[in-house]
Amino acid sequence: MSQVIFGTIGPMCHGRGWCVFPQQRSGRRLPAEYREELIKWGRYHDERPSADLVESWSKPCFNENVALILGPPSGNVWALDIDVKDWRLSSATI
Repeated sequence: MSQVIFGTIGPMCHGRGWCVFPQQRSGRRLPAEYREELIKWGRYHDERPSADLVESWSKPCFNENVALILGPPSGNVWALDIDVKDWRLSSATI
């Protein structure tokens, strides 16, 4: 069973001011397909997609990953992604 990712989380992230688009969960992790084409995410380097567009992606791309474009289109937000494979360490509180 697939996890619910973009279908619910994508619009919520957009609502927080972040620039998001759906991304395939396997293979080369390309942008998701929407209306039989890969989403052209490069156009969102400078400007976020509209809330209506993100919402329209959320149904056909329901189980896809949430991809973020950080920096100016997301209000200069940045992130640090650290993959921890030790479950004890990753669930420990600081």
